[in-house]
Amino acid sequence: MSIGYNAGPAPQMAPVVVPKKPGVAGIVLGIVLMVVGPIIGAIIIAVAALGGVVSGAISVANAPDYVADATDYYPQATAGTTMAFWFPANASATCAVVDPNSNQITPRQQGYSSDYNDLQVVLVFDATVTGTYNVACQSDGAPFNYKVAPALLTANSVGPVIAGVLIIVVTFLGGLILLIISIVRRSHWTKENGAAAQAAVYPPQQPIYPPQQPPAGYPPQAYPPQQPPAYPPQQ
Repeated sequence: MSIGYNAGPAPQMAPVVVPKKPGVAGIVLGIVLMVVGPIIGAIIIAVAALGGVVSGAISVANAPDYVADATDYYPQATAGTTMAFWFPANASATCAVVDPNSNQITPRQQGYSSDYNDLQVVLVFDATVTGTYNVACQSDGAPFNYKVAPALLTANSVGPVIAGVLIIVVTFLGGLILLIISIVRRSHWTKENGAAAQAAVYPPQQPIYPPQQPPAGYPPQAYPPQQPPAYPPQQ
């Protein structure tokens, strides 16, 4: 009995281990923040500003007329409200205010223009407490009628407006930063692991090994010659 040579199984390739690629959740969330956040902030600003304008206009319309002849008047004001002296166009006067606690308040000019019908804001003051305020105005010329009522954009509406602006800035910048970080992380992963990931998906084909020759010392395997089948002679 002859002995044959067994070359053994072909060597196996080690599996390629590739770290997981960062997902697209950060990119999607960044885009959502950049779009949805500013929209929400703009809605808050619009609602606050519109609400302040409508509320202020109603208050001005319902406010009584005072005469700028140094007479004392006593309007009501709510804490946190910016109260305004509404004068006719081109009218000028010197005004004084005393709060419910008998503290003197110096009116100041408003930083922006507000008009309602034929009236405009000339001076404003902040109501620090809720109650009755003592106001008086002395005209620089002929006496005229004026009103004391909340400004169209009061302190109560300024707060939501500022909050809306902050929401717009924070969400847009936060979304932009998150978007950039997510894109950079995916780009770095592709540069560092792209080839390895390709190899893991498409592993190299196993090489076809040629028949191994038996080493020296082993006799060649002999097979007996095939004999033709014996048939009985035909009659």
